Amino acid sequence: MKNFKSINMQKKANIVMIKQRILCIVSIIAFFVALDLCLEMLVSRLALYEIPVDVGYPEVLYHKVSRSNPDILIIGDSTVTCQVLASHHVRNWRRETIDSQMMAALKHQNLFVSSLAMKGATLEDMEQMLHLVLPIHKPKVVIMELNLMRFGAPANGFSRPWLELFEIKNGHYAMRPTYRNWMGEVEAGLNNWLMNHWHFYSYRMLMQNILLNYSLYEKQQLAWSKLNQLFLKPRPSSIAQTSPFPFHHSYRGQMQIVKRMLQYLQENNLQVVIYLTPINFERPDMARLKQLHPSFKSMLHRDIAPFLNESVKFVSPDAFDSTFFYDQAHMNEKGVKQLVTNYLIPVINTFDRL
Repeated sequence: MKNFKSINMQKKANIVMIKQRILCIVSIIAFFVALDLCLEMLVSRLALYEIPVDVGYPEVLYHKVSRSNPDILIIGDSTVTCQVLASHHVRNWRRETIDSQMMAALKHQNLFVSSLAMKGATLEDMEQMLHLVLPIHKPKVVIMELNLMRFGAPANGFSRPWLELFEIKNGHYAMRPTYRNWMGEVEAGLNNWLMNHWHFYSYRMLMQNILLNYSLYEKQQLAWSKLNQLFLKPRPSSIAQTSPFPFHHSYRGQMQIVKRMLQYLQENNLQVVIYLTPINFERPDMARLKQLHPSFKSMLHRDIAPFLNESVKFVSPDAFDSTFFYDQAHMNEKGVKQLVTNYLIPVINTFDRL
């Protein structure tokens, strides 16, 4: 009898312990769910996805495209949103971006400006970004950045391979698998589910880029470059120093992409500003580009002329001296203000749909 009672007491104790463990697990899950929802509320309230940031990661691009609804959209490379300057220890670099300066200049018109700028962006990248954003939002103006250095490279696809696999379906993140096998399908499916249901996972790259100013990957690359300088012979810093710039051989292929983008923008009845990125031609390593720039500008204007009208404008800033730049093409605050106030804003104000 005593053994029977002790067995019952032991069973009751085990049941109580199991209930306590279940309650503890449920409490922990509830705590993290509440914390996750608080993060979503914080990001939404502060509109962190509207802060100028490099969109070189699919998670960041997803939030910039799906959450922000810009009146003016800028596409281009790091000369637009110069997050690369953070790696050169430029403080308050976010105030020196073209979208930030334009927001300040258009504040009285209550227009929101956003950029899908990516370090080292190719024309294929820019075209894909337009196809991602335009089915979701219709900005009043699209500003397209072009520069001679980009046209000097062959039209060789995306700078980030994931761009070819990335899409937004009904407002949800969707990345197709890199490898067409069951492991690739499982990995892509799990990643997509976490991106759409777990805010901590979804916002991790956005928060990292905002809080750290530039990604850990770029920190790693900077560390590797310093090690290479110590132990290896440094490579020349510019293609213009090592070989003739392959401009005429690559121009036609790149121009076809520009024409496709302009045609797509016109089909969507959008107002467009195309501008040439100023280059610091006073630098010795830019001498070859300085020689090619006049012919490039005339060829570019000739080829986009059929698209130019009251809704599509072409802007070619005059030569900026070295006091407007940090390096070959990344402008400082003085240069960005000059570009925005003297060239971009006057053209934008000529549009009737603002």
